Order: sequence, then structure tokens, then C-alpha cells
Amino acid sequence: MINKNFLKSLGLLIFSLSLSIFVFITSVNTLVPARDSGAFLYAGQQVLNGSIPYRDIWDHKTPLVYYINAIGIAITPTSLWGIWLIEIVSLFLVFSVIGKILIKKFGFFTGLIGELSLLLLIPKLLVGGNQVEEYGLLFQSLGFLFVLNSIYTGKGSEKNKVINEICLGLLGGLLFLLKPNLIGIVIAYFATLLIFRNRIIDSGKKILIAVASFSIVVGLAVMYLTLNGAFNQFIDQVIIFNSIYARSGIRSIGTVLMYLFTSMYPLSIVFVGLPYYFLKLKKKISSDEFFIGVWVVIEVILCLISKREYNQYFLTIVIPLSLFASYLYKEYDVKFKNISGKLLLFFLVVLVFSVLNVKEISLDFKKFDEHEPFSKQLIFRSYLYNNFQEHQQTLDLIRYNTEPSDKILIWGSEPSLLFLSNRKSVDKYYYQFRLFLPGYDTREERLNELDNDIENTIPKIIIDASTSTVDTEIDKYPQSPPLDINAYRIWLKKTGNVESEQVLRLISFISLKYNVLAPIYGGEWNVYKRK
Repeated sequence: MINKNFLKSLGLLIFSLSLSIFVFITSVNTLVPARDSGAFLYAGQQVLNGSIPYRDIWDHKTPLVYYINAIGIAITPTSLWGIWLIEIVSLFLVFSVIGKILIKKFGFFTGLIGELSLLLLIPKLLVGGNQVEEYGLLFQSLGFLFVLNSIYTGKGSEKNKVINEICLGLLGGLLFLLKPNLIGIVIAYFATLLIFRNRIIDSGKKILIAVASFSIVVGLAVMYLTLNGAFNQFIDQVIIFNSIYARSGIRSIGTVLMYLFTSMYPLSIVFVGLPYYFLKLKKKISSDEFFIGVWVVIEVILCLISKREYNQYFLTIVIPLSLFASYLYKEYDVKFKNISGKLLLFFLVVLVFSVLNVKEISLDFKKFDEHEPFSKQLIFRSYLYNNFQEHQQTLDLIRYNTEPSDKILIWGSEPSLLFLSNRKSVDKYYYQFRLFLPGYDTREERLNELDNDIENTIPKIIIDASTSTVDTEIDKYPQSPPLDINAYRIWLKKTGNVESEQVLRLISFISLKYNVLAPIYGGEWNVYKRK
């Protein structure tokens, strides 16, 4: 006879894989890689060519995402399939781990509610995929597994207890190297240990072990950057820039909180159960229930810090919120002792979620139907499932006018074009619009460095894509100035910015050394070719 547990595990894996494929096809790569994704892909490509983040590549994200992209590109150097493989495996593991935990702890129906909650939330927030927060989902789900093991450690060996805390610390370190405010799970865990445990010495040991392993991961990264002469640039680009960037948001915390609630409204139904949850606090609450509640609150607070409404920022709340929904569901599910009652409750909850999501679900199924791997002529769509028609003219122009060994300058914020065309930027400032963030390059030292590199190298072509740099979370106008003197004057009047000597120097250099080749991208961008 086939073991029932084996069949359940196999069913969970198949279900998780199906959900992962559905999320992937409906949410990832429906357009050209987005701004952040394009930056990570290009940085990963350059890492494989020997570049060091921050020293050779200017960006303000913490380093792990560049190496994840480097692995994906190493798998398939001439396509995006490698990074897509990493993404789909990551999503599959997230669904599998969360489903397995909940099914083992509460039963089949509660596990399904957890997975379906993830299915409702993740596609809305992926923003084309290859996002820092997306990879954090896997570390969060594994972290929750170790949190449960730690909280419910019984008479197990001391060795197992230590290994568990080490794993938690390592995961916390990886989350920090993805994005510092992804460590909400670690903060919630420490809070649970200190508040919920009676033995303060035991809790202190657990925290010290976790902090030590966390420090080892972060310390190794710092050592690597220091040995490669990139640590000072890391401080400048990640610490200094992000501190300025965090203060530059134009939203209020209340506005972001409202946006958070409305963007995740399908799961807002879980808040109906909040009174029940908090009434239980007055009686008896388990340590994992306490942990989930604290984790949700901490992740919300960390999301509000930036005062921005980028959808991918809210991916950090997906797992704790889905667990919160599952725990609330469990409280009602246990009231039914027979299978018919449990089935009725399950289908009622699914029905309510479906009604709340009817528009989004229909759109997802439409996308799934449209994104077929084969055309009607049975031609395989190798770029799943889009050939980047939006920028095909630009890519063709780059390939026709340059060789792979030529360096080019794409002025603005279109790093995906560098990756897709397999061309290298003239210097480390492969997208420049962040240099114009008020308060950052106040003495224009970086712009001066960029000008020097351009004048010394004289890139084969320059694409003025300055109109691509609108960041509505900061301003309604493009952050990068155009490279035409008349357009630059108009930009100065609109934005109120002060005239820049370095920008004028670059415009003058282009007028002397380049001819206008052609307008592209619907006439929005100008292309300059070296004389």
C-alpha cells in the first residue's frame, strides 16, 4: 500500500508547483525588465565579468541581489531563463514550506488557506519579478520554520538547539544583505523570546547565538567589500544615499498605510477576526500566535519608513499576513469536529475571497491564457512570452551601430537595455538619475567623475533617455536633465533646479563630438553617434 503521508506530501508539492507556475506566468516578465530588475541584471552580468559592486557598479541596494542575478545569468548567459528558474524555484519553495508547516500544525484545510492567501497577494506585488523583496519571501518562510522549532524546543539535544539558532541567524544575515528592513522576522523572534519565555537566561543564549551567526554573515560581506576596495563606496551608496532617499518621499505615513490596506484588500477580511484574536490574548495565547501578531505589526512599521507606495515594498508583509489569516481560520476551524463542517467553512472562506477578488482573478486567468509558451504556429516564445517589442527598435539600433566590445552611455534609467543588448556602460554610473536626488551629489563630484570617464572613453553612441526617469514618489518631472541645451533650459524652469556646470560640460562635449543619429522610442529619446 502507498503511504498516506507520502500521497499528502506529493499532493502538496504538485499543488505548490501549480500555484508557483500560475503566479510566475501571470506576474513575471510581462514587460521589459523593470528599472530595478534591469539594474540587478546588468550588475549581475558585470559581476560575472569581474566587477565589484559599489566599486565598479553604482547602486544603492545591498549586495546579495546582484549575486543572485549573477547566478541566474551564469545558468543561461544569453537569455533570462536562468533568473526565471531561480524565481520559480523560490516561489515553489515558499508555497511548499508554508503549506507544509500549516498542514502539519493545523491540518489540510488551514494549510490550503495559507497557500491561497499567498496566491491572492503575491501576484499583485511582484511588479514584473526579480525584486529584492521577492527573494526575501523564501528566507522569511524558512525563518518561520526555524522560529517554530526554537519556540517549541522540548528535550532535544543542545546541539540541535544551537543549530536551530545558527540557522535563524544565518537567514537573518541573508535577509539583511538583501535589504536591511527585511529583518522584521528576527526582531519579532527576539521580542517573543524576551516577552514570552520565563527563562531569561535560556532566551539570552538563543539571542546571542543568533546574533553571532548573523554577524558572521554580514561580517564576511563587509570583509569581502573591504578587501576589494569597495567598502567606502558601499557606505556612500547604501548608507548615505538611502538615508537621503528615505527623507525624500512626498507621501505621509497615513497615506502609505491606507495604500497598504487597499492594495491588500482581499485579505482585509482577516481583520474581521481581530476581535476574536485579541480577546484570546486576555485568556491564553501560544508563543507562535504572539510571534505572528508581533511580526505583522513590525513588518507594517518597516514598510512605512520609506513613505513610498511601490508595490514590491509590501511583499515583506505577505507571509506574516497569510499566516495571520491561517491562524484566525484555525480558530474557527477547530469549532467543527466533523469533516462536513470543516468543508463548509473552507468553501465559505474561499467563496468570500473569490468574490472580493473576482476582478483580479479574471485578469490573472486572462494573462495566463494569453501568455502561452507556443504561438498558434507552434513557434516557441523564448523570452516567456514577450520579445520586448516596446524597446525592439532601441535594441536593434544599439546592435546595428555598435560591437559587443564597444562602450555606450544610456542617459537616464534604462539599465535593462544594457543587459539585453549585451553592451557595457561607459563607467560605473550605468544609470545616473539618482545622482540628481536633492542632497546627494551636492558638490557634483560624481557627475564630474562621470564626465571625465565619458570624455576619456568617448562612447560609440549616447542615448538620451532622460524622460524615463520620472519618479512620482519624489517629483512629477524627470529627475535626469535632457542632453539638449534648449530642452535643458526648459527642464530647469519646470523643476526649479540650479544649473549644473557638469551637465553643461556634458552637453557641450556631445555637441562637439557627436552627431544626432535619430529620435527613437516614439520621438521621446535622442540618439547621438560619435563623429
